[in-house]
Amino acid sequence: MSVLPERGIPIVTTGRPTSGPVRFPWVDNNHGGLAARMLDHFAEMGYTRPAVVTTPPTRSYIADILDTYGRWCGERDVSPLVVELAEPPTERAAARAAERLLTRRDRPDVIYATYDRLALGALWQAQQLGVPVPDDVGIASAVDSDALRWLSPHVTAAFLNPRRVGRQAVAQLIDLAEGRRVAPGVMVPSRVIVRASTRRASGAG
Repeated sequence: MSVLPERGIPIVTTGRPTSGPVRFPWVDNNHGGLAARMLDHFAEMGYTRPAVVTTPPTRSYIADILDTYGRWCGERDVSPLVVELAEPPTERAAARAAERLLTRRDRPDVIYATYDRLALGALWQAQQLGVPVPDDVGIASAVDSDALRWLSPHVTAAFLNPRRVGRQAVAQLIDLAEGRRVAPGVMVPSRVIVRASTRRASGAG
């Protein structure tokens, strides 16, 4: 990518660098704020011990989620529990991670996966172990997908407006190519979609 600017080729990124200066305009979601809303939803449903299953924080959205999760746990005197899996993320690796989590004496009561395939693996393993979802363990994903809507139970996820992100990035790129000024960064709205995998009937009560 560093060669492209030297050749006069404009660049717009979706997401931001996790280290070093921000050199190019970017389009992204507020993943930190979204993670806070997801974690607050867990609390509203009565979950008290969230764990995160993730890949390494080489992508800005994962770094944002982990940073928010660490602060959220610190503010509530909750011990963070993060399982980091190697790239590329697979359902099988997530299932093994979920098995380790769900067979702990102090097992988490909700698993927050940073990718849909990780949520799929965690849900499958909970069902294999006979752990009721969502009553005994909740499952949620930081990225939505069709698969999460087809499962039973349907999996709570974050809707990231991917088409809008793409359109905005293309618009930024066209403006750059035509010599117009662009904003250094653009945030695209996102939201938590609550589904059956975390919707406890009793909630926090």
